[in-house]
Amino acid sequence: MPAPWPIILLCLAYLIGSPLMAGWVQTRHRGSMLDKVVTLLATPGALIVLLLLALPLSIPYFWLYPERHKTTIDANGTDAEKTALAEYRSALRRDSLWNRLLFPSGVRGASENRLAAEELIGRVWVDYHVRTEREKET
Repeated sequence: MPAPWPIILLCLAYLIGSPLMAGWVQTRHRGSMLDKVVTLLATPGALIVLLLLALPLSIPYFWLYPERHKTTIDANGTDAEKTALAEYRSALRRDSLWNRLLFPSGVRGASENRLAAEELIGRVWVDYHVRTEREKET
């Protein structure tokens, strides 16, 4: 997965730059104080509205595509665990959108890809949790 830093930096630059530019434009053009306040508050307000729209839309996205979640194995797993996770993700990528919609709704059972992938990753998660518990005790 790509790092989110370029997007975060772009958003910060926009948040910092847009009120400055709006203030600069307002100094060049005459207008009422209400126009100036609305102009300065419009950008952060629009970003908040976009976030409020994006958050509920991300829930079905990750519900349909669970393999796109970053997990603790990605950060703290061994090479074998990361390889098993990559195999799990590649197996789930082969599922069609239609299968992804019908399986969680209960209309259709899990595909062979999903069953094999979940069996493999289930054992890996158990081994991962056993290994991390042992590391905590020592």
